[in-house]
Amino acid sequence: MSIEVNGNARGKDISYIRQFRVAGMSRSQKEALKKTVSRLARC
Repeated sequence: MSIEVNGNARGKDISYIRQFRVAGMSRSQKEALKKTVSRLARC
């Protein structure tokens, strides 16, 4: 799974590009990973 976040927060540019190995993970585990990354990107 690849997740890419680009934007600007509090006057700072954000560029987050990561790949995760998700083979063997359940759908709910993948969704939890997405939520965690999006939460971190907002900090």
